[in-house]
Amino acid sequence: MTTVAYRAGAMASDSLWINGNGRRDYEAAKLWSGHGLLLGWAGAAPYALGFRDWLRGGAEGESPQLGGPQGTEILLSLPDGRLCTVTHDGWEWYHADMAAIGSGADFALGAMAQGATPEQAVAHAIRFDTNSGGPVNVVRRC
Repeated sequence: MTTVAYRAGAMASDSLWINGNGRRDYEAAKLWSGHGLLLGWAGAAPYALGFRDWLRGGAEGESPQLGGPQGTEILLSLPDGRLCTVTHDGWEWYHADMAAIGSGADFALGAMAQGATPEQAVAHAIRFDTNSGGPVNVVRRC
């Protein structure tokens, strides 16, 4: 799947992409920043990109449905610092200053709880989660 981590105005992700037949590539872009938002996703990219495009367009109307064979999860940081995840079940708001999603989320959260940056946390997750890999990508709130 993937690892996405957020803390203190920075969001990081791995770059591993695995297609349906198991081919692995290390150039997947799983992050977006714009309109003061930071967004990262895990799961089926077409659903996540549709959600991103909905945000780009001003978030008019209902948000797009998230799904896919393995599900899709969005980690969203708003300009005021609030955090939420979005899945096919809806929006869940966090009351924390850090969050992580994807198959390596527990590794990343543990690392951040010990003081790691999101970049360091994703690198840590890549060491232990077989579904995360490749270079670490980062976006920051300006």
